[in-house]
Amino acid sequence: MLKAGLLGTPIEHSLSPALHTAAYQELGLDWEYALYPCADVATFEAQVHAAEQNPEGWVGFNVTMPYKNDAFRLAQMKQRSAKVSQNANVLTFRYDPYAHAYRSYADSTDGLGVVGFLKGAAGIVLEGAAVVLCGSGPTALSTLYALSEAQVASITVLSRDAERANIQATELLRRLGELRYRECVTSMRTVPATMQLAELDAMQERYSKLPPLPSINAQGYEQAAEVFEGIYQHEGSRILIDATPVGMQEGDEPVIPVSLLRPELAVLDVVYGHSTSLIESAHAVGALAFDGLGMLVEQAALTIELWAAARASKVEAPRVSMRAAAEEARVKRRTA
Repeated sequence: MLKAGLLGTPIEHSLSPALHTAAYQELGLDWEYALYPCADVATFEAQVHAAEQNPEGWVGFNVTMPYKNDAFRLAQMKQRSAKVSQNANVLTFRYDPYAHAYRSYADSTDGLGVVGFLKGAAGIVLEGAAVVLCGSGPTALSTLYALSEAQVASITVLSRDAERANIQATELLRRLGELRYRECVTSMRTVPATMQLAELDAMQERYSKLPPLPSINAQGYEQAAEVFEGIYQHEGSRILIDATPVGMQEGDEPVIPVSLLRPELAVLDVVYGHSTSLIESAHAVGALAFDGLGMLVEQAALTIELWAAARASKVEAPRVSMRAAAEEARVKRRTA
């Protein structure tokens, strides 16, 4: 049996074991998922290194706060999503035939989970959307990366430190732009010299057809009213994503004034343990509002698909069953 699990602190509230176990059972995977609390970074590093010493026994780890940056740092190989967002919530142990050894690979599925949920189960059109993204931590940066490739029109980041958030967003777009260009020119390496001029023309055409990156800027929360005034003048979808941990404690006040919420706004709060004040306030004004459970299921499904691919098995994670298992576990926890 292969082991997998969640590293972080606090994690006792996590629904991940329920939804992962449901998926493993339906897919017939002989895997076991458990929680591995890590009180400090030394404990986190020791757990990762111990698994690296027995990679054939471990399929991988999910990583939550506060160790996503550490997971990125420790990983031997960085995948696209992690390279751009500079953090990781997934570590995968995969055999590298060139190195003749298993290596740890970092991925970031948080933002892809947000985008996948919004486009899929939530039914929201992201192309041409105007997005307000609250936060500048690892989850927010992962979401910023995924939104940047989802053809949204604009992203405004609201942060307590707007200057730092602007630097982060600028650097993220630079990394993404460089990566997209390198991906276009990779084919040049295998083209004979006599054909390189033609391939160069083809490469330039491929690059010119890439979807444009959105405009991104960061503002402080004190500019929230001005930001939303502009958002509501937008003709496409208008989306608010709270990617901060605010709301994890019941009774937390929303990160933005609830007076700014309107019915034409779609709201996603990444907190999933209970209905936050932001979600309740959004429902009260008639806006579409979603907690983080759908995002959690989608990022977990992507994680399972990554882990299965690393073991030479292509699967489609059973998202409906995973959602049902997570909802059942959430109800049991509330009534316990």
